[in-house]
Formats: sequence, C-alpha cells, structure tokens
Amino acid sequence: VDIDEDAVKLSKKNIELKSLKAYFWTYRDEGAFHEAVTNQILKDLVSAVSPRGMQIVAKWNVRGGIYTTVEISYGKELLIRRQHDQS
Repeated sequence: VDIDEDAVKLSKKNIELKSLKAYFWTYRDEGAFHEAVTNQILKDLVSAVSPRGMQIVAKWNVRGGIYTTVEISYGKELLIRRQHDQS
C-alpha cells in the first residue's frame, strides 16, 4: 500500500489499518469482476472518509497465473495532479 503522507495530513478522518485489512478480506471469495470490486471499494472508502480525492491501484492475484491491475481515481484535483505527474 502506497500512502501519500501529505494527503493523510489534510484528512480529518482515518481508517484503522486492522479494520481496512478485515474489510479487504470480505472480498476474498467474492465472485465478481475485479473492476466491480475495485469500484465498490472506492465507493465505500469515499463514503467513509469523504476525501477531496482518492486513488486505488488494486493488484489482483488469482489462480491460474493471471494477474489483473485495476486503477481508479475519485476527485477532479487528483486526476489533474496525476495527469501532470505523468508528463
């Protein structure tokens, strides 16, 4: 997990790491597309902490040697900053 320390300093709400891990474990046997689960995780986290922006990079390791990486962002400021960082 990569944490942006500046973003954490601006946040008024935090999620306990143990609780976050337990939440992730609820998806362990979920029979859904990786994109759908990643979208739901983002929706739940945004609902819980009301951030100005959030980015999730979910690296899914599944049986059969097929790995999927799903990247999703929330918030206009984050998208603009991310596009600028890539140039």
